[in-house]
Amino acid sequence: MECPNIDGLKFSKTSIDAIEEIRQKKALGDAAIISIGVGTWASIFVGNGMLEMTYSLGSTDFEDMTKKMATVPRITRKMIEKIADMTYLRVSDYKEKQFWSAVSYGCSIR
Repeated sequence: MECPNIDGLKFSKTSIDAIEEIRQKKALGDAAIISIGVGTWASIFVGNGMLEMTYSLGSTDFEDMTKKMATVPRITRKMIEKIADMTYLRVSDYKEKQFWSAVSYGCSIR
């Protein structure tokens, strides 16, 4: 599916609320990625000494951090998809339905 260009789309209160909820979920996802990175760096570099720091750098801390960071966008995307699907069911305007179907598919809100 290609992301549609929907001319003359006017959002209902339901859609406006859903868009705001999506923006909040995206912001939380961004904050989670930053928290994971900061937490990992802190556990590596704020250790009890040079020996522990050397071990942390050589261990799988960076690999674990990368895996955790990679899951956040998938989780965020699933939350957005759920919001879009539920909003699709709650609106009655054809253009709004078309919009929410596209968002559920993966088109982004700018």
